[in-house]
Amino acid sequence: MHDYGERIVEASPVEVLDWLKASAGSAGWTLLAVDDFGRGQHVTWVDAGDCGSRKAQLVAMVTPLERGGCRVHLRER
Repeated sequence: MHDYGERIVEASPVEVLDWLKASAGSAGWTLLAVDDFGRGQHVTWVDAGDCGSRKAQLVAMVTPLERGGCRVHLRER
């Protein structure tokens, strides 16, 4: 597992999710699930090129901030 860490982004959560989806897709990841947990979203992609039974996953947690923007935590497992 690789933890890419957490970043504060000044864009809206919708803009960040759109960018993440496009970027992950162009890098060979396939969108698996988008879960809304009330205070943000948990997005999971799988590695389309991984032939193993337990495909690698890219997971993003996007949480809006009260002052605008959002917090993004990205990790690979």
